[in-house]
Amino acid sequence: MSARYTSWVLALSLLACSRREGDTKAGASRTPPSAADTVTSEPPELVAFCVANLKRVMSCFDDAAFWDTFSLIHSGAKNQPSDPESKRMFVGVIKDDLMKYSREPNGFAENCRASIRELRWPTPESIRIVSDKREHASCAEFANSWAWMMYGEGAFHLERTKK
Repeated sequence: MSARYTSWVLALSLLACSRREGDTKAGASRTPPSAADTVTSEPPELVAFCVANLKRVMSCFDDAAFWDTFSLIHSGAKNQPSDPESKRMFVGVIKDDLMKYSREPNGFAENCRASIRELRWPTPESIRIVSDKREHASCAEFANSWAWMMYGEGAFHLERTKK
C-alpha cells in the first residue's frame, strides 16, 4: 500500500502525515514514542478500536460541530490556519477519503491495519477515553477526544520507531 493510503485512519491523517515525525519546528516538542511503537503486529483489538472510530465518524459525517472541533484541534496542533477556507479544504479531503474507504470491501479494516503497521499506537488511557466518548457522547465530544489522541498524542498520525 502507498504511504498516503497507509496514513489515513481518518485521513487518519492524509494531511497529518504530510510531515514526518522529525520535521518539527525548532524548539517544538514531540510526543515520545511509547513501548507499543516498537511492535510490528496488528492486534485485532486495536484494529477493532480503529474501525469502530471510523464508523462513528461516518455517523457524524454531517455534524458541523464534529468537523468544527476536529479541524480546530488539527489546525492548533499543527500550527496551521483555521480560517474557513482551510477548514473546508481539510474537511473535504477527509470526507472524500471516508467515502472512498466506506465503499471498498473491508476498506476501514484494511486502512486501520496499514496504519497500525506504520503509525504510532494510542495509549491504553487514550483508548479508554476515546472508546467512552465514541459510545456515550455527542459527535463533538467524540471529535475532541479522537482528534486529541491523533494530533495531540500522535496516535495513528506520527510514524513510529521500528527496531
